[in-house]
Amino acid sequence: MTTILHVDSSDFYRKVLHNKFSENGFVYLEAKDIDEAYHILEVQVVDVIFTAVEFAYQDSSVFIKRLNNSKYRHIPVFVITSTQSQEKREELFTLGIIDYINKSTSPDDILRYVKYYTSHDNLIERIRKLRIAVVDDSPMVLSMIKKIFELHRITNVDYYKNALDLDYTLAFYDIFLVDYILEESTGEKIVRNIRKNKKNAVIIVVSSVHNSKTIANMLSIGADDYIVKPFDLDVFMARIKTNARLYFLVKELEEKNKELDELKQQSTANPDNQPPA
Repeated sequence: MTTILHVDSSDFYRKVLHNKFSENGFVYLEAKDIDEAYHILEVQVVDVIFTAVEFAYQDSSVFIKRLNNSKYRHIPVFVITSTQSQEKREELFTLGIIDYINKSTSPDDILRYVKYYTSHDNLIERIRKLRIAVVDDSPMVLSMIKKIFELHRITNVDYYKNALDLDYTLAFYDIFLVDYILEESTGEKIVRNIRKNKKNAVIIVVSSVHNSKTIANMLSIGADDYIVKPFDLDVFMARIKTNARLYFLVKELEEKNKELDELKQQSTANPDNQPPA
């Protein structure tokens, strides 16, 4: 169930959206200003934030900047406002909002849009069930990746400084994040080894090397993606999501093909379509 926090000084508009979203299975929390919103964030798990642009003493840019520098930075923010300023719109998009929605938009249209977005973002729930291995001999990079995953409550992750330790556990993982340059090995050897043993696993190389030939080589030998350090938090997670989505699609196709093969075998064994004894 998706929990929405709506921050708006208008009691009437909060009530309109509260009724619309509550009737459609959302948990809808309300705040009349930024301070009240932060109090709710401290005691509730929130999936999506709606915010107005202007408040009595501050505007939404202050709120979003505060969010961006907090443990709540992973929460997607939608601005819902009657303010038409192009300058304000550009400022807020620069700060990382998901969308800028005019208050003249009907509650039904806002509901449909948010339903689409939240169903799309439920991919994170599926990713949390995958096993992830991170191989990097830099404590700083390991700490950074761990922090990003923890912000998204992705905890089913093992971190390796030594690639040799990974060799014995390849079968456990669905996603691999591999540094290109390691003290006792190379990303190329690790990628080849993983791909040899895990045909459909997601392999993402993470490296400060941004040479186009190196990137092309890693992709050609079996890596699914290549992320250049230093990386942006949002872009990093977007790449994880994109690759995970493809991974799930492949698994679903394999399951469907397996079902078709079983049906064909049953049909061959029972040419008259008689059920097996």
